[in-house]
Amino acid sequence: MGEAFDIVVTGVGGQGVITMGRIAGMAAHLQGMGSSVLDFPGMAQKGGGVMSYVRLNRMPGKEQSSRVPPGQADLLLAGDMVTALDTETIGCIGTDVTRAIVNSHVSPTGANVLNPQSMIDSARLRKQLGEVVGAVGAEFVDASVISEKLTGDAITANIFLLGYACQSGALLISREAVSQAIRLNGTAVESNLRCFGYGRLAAHDADLVREISGELTCNETSDQDSTLDELIELREAHLGEYQNSAYGVRFRALVDTAREAETKVEGATGEFGRAVAKGFFQLMAYKDEYEVARLFSDKKFHRALQSQFSGNIKITHHLAPSLLSRRDKETGHLRKRAFGPWLHPMLSVLARFKFLRGTPFDPFGYTDERRQERRRVADYEERIRSISASLSSTTLEAATEIAGLALTIRGFGHVKEHNARLAEDRLRELLK
Repeated sequence: MGEAFDIVVTGVGGQGVITMGRIAGMAAHLQGMGSSVLDFPGMAQKGGGVMSYVRLNRMPGKEQSSRVPPGQADLLLAGDMVTALDTETIGCIGTDVTRAIVNSHVSPTGANVLNPQSMIDSARLRKQLGEVVGAVGAEFVDASVISEKLTGDAITANIFLLGYACQSGALLISREAVSQAIRLNGTAVESNLRCFGYGRLAAHDADLVREISGELTCNETSDQDSTLDELIELREAHLGEYQNSAYGVRFRALVDTAREAETKVEGATGEFGRAVAKGFFQLMAYKDEYEVARLFSDKKFHRALQSQFSGNIKITHHLAPSLLSRRDKETGHLRKRAFGPWLHPMLSVLARFKFLRGTPFDPFGYTDERRQERRRVADYEERIRSISASLSSTTLEAATEIAGLALTIRGFGHVKEHNARLAEDRLRELLK
């Protein structure tokens, strides 16, 4: 440690970012160091980004600015990759200077939730963080998933990061001081101390912590990290459960067509093939009545509930089935209705009738929404085959964007209709 040591703590509101900053500041005080803590709650209650500056120095009482100077942060403790790349945070990071310990779990901020077009690519975020930090490097830890497995609450993830930083020598505050600060904080003391200890253990032996928590590294793999062959295999299997094996074969056939066309142009499969695999799957696996029933009656769903809650669980479903829901008088949108536990046996029965999907005997298939879903699948298939037949190096970039437009058609009901119109407008521009 030189004259001072600056820590920047970031995360999404509700993750305990400010608590972690205050624990670090108090721990430094207990160790006989000078410290100041400056919090930026931002839109914490709305799921926005939160930041805390923790400035340490060797001399208690020494006057200093509470704000970390630009490019001077010695340590970044990021509870989330999105907020770690916030403009304010990046301004504090010094390339080849700042050591970053980052929670690899991605928490969508309020802006991401409200804007369906803002898709989060974890692989891209990792790459950007690595470029910003530079030679010092960024260390990624799946703190949220491991913490939830170990303590039953993902909110302890930031304390897990604190333990990781402490054990790896990045914090410059003793474990005894941090433990005492956690006790003085007085909230969930035993849980936080346990998670702090697990964070230390993760820095020493990450594989052991994964074994203890029952987590495997494959759970950190995103679509972007997977190979295209793995992606196709997973999607084809899902579509087989969604409808039948023939439906999955239809998916693979179109992706193979796109891959062959791209290989002829580029010599290998790249972004076009991946975009088709993700886009076509998105359109084919639309959440209709049969799929919603299948997912809610799946044993995996109930096992997940039982692992998180104890006692008798009462489930209320908030749905807007087109054949049963009324429209709002002002907006004209379908209004959701609450359905109690009595609905579950009916969902189990409905899921078994998925073979009716797309046939003349499908009672839901005559609604405008379901007709549009089927039309989008057929149109996409025809469009990609046409584009693949004449693909060239000149058209490859536009073709890739066209293939990826399907990913922007998200949501349900009127939200999905709005996004579909935006996608169609952009499609017309790209086809030109």
